[in-house]
Amino acid sequence: MEGFEFDGGRQPLSSKAEGIYKPKGHPLVLTVKTTMPRTGRTNPYSDELDATGTLIRYSYKSVNGSVENAANAALRLTMRLNLPIVYFCALAPAVYAAIAPVFVVQDNPSAREFLLAPGTVLADQEVPTHVHTFVTSPPDKRYVARIVLQRVHQRAFRNQVLTAYQHHCAMCSIHFEEFLEAAHIVPDNHALGVPEVSNGLSLCGLHHKAFDRFLVDVDDDYRVRISPELLSRRNGPLFRQAFLEREGEPINLPNLPLLHPSVERLRQRRAIRAEATL
Repeated sequence: MEGFEFDGGRQPLSSKAEGIYKPKGHPLVLTVKTTMPRTGRTNPYSDELDATGTLIRYSYKSVNGSVENAANAALRLTMRLNLPIVYFCALAPAVYAAIAPVFVVQDNPSAREFLLAPGTVLADQEVPTHVHTFVTSPPDKRYVARIVLQRVHQRAFRNQVLTAYQHHCAMCSIHFEEFLEAAHIVPDNHALGVPEVSNGLSLCGLHHKAFDRFLVDVDDDYRVRISPELLSRRNGPLFRQAFLEREGEPINLPNLPLLHPSVERLRQRRAIRAEATL
């Protein structure tokens, strides 16, 4: 909301009430955003990736069921002029990641949606020229979209997991956000490795690394299990406190049962490990 100085006045970057933001007195769109509903509320829009995984589906603004309004018209004009915009993607209620530049590349009236695509900033000897282009070659398009959206999803996943665990490590209870990471139970490159809180654990960096290497695990009763390799070691008081004394101890769980680690995914994780060691 602080925005920036433009033409002698203060220009905000978005509107609290509007998803498609057209600055007052200007015909074109500056930003669009996807909101995340607060607990207990539903989101009337369904922005998601298209079938190729390279484009963002952005729903029309609807007012009392009608999509004939100034916001949609301004986004169409922005598309026809091939001008870049900023896309704010919700990480949590009232928290956004900015993707820029983004181009509106298609208008689908039958589906009541626009398609948005990440673009690139051309540079000359590492000095930005501020010339924005839409990535047109299929390999580059897929690469740019994958990298951009992957970063956003990772940030959203971390924010949601840490919030669910009240910013504590599930294994050692450390409460220092700079040390905390969101660990996937089933890896994100696996079909079941979806970026949902039930597929994550809030862990400090030490326990996250040990978890990823299967040196520590969580059983179906949500208790810490230390691998035989670690149990056989004696590396001083810090090691004993961080690992040996955790064996069989319950992990710290989110307050909402819906956000507890999925037992199915904990089992799938162990199955993946067993397959890898065959």
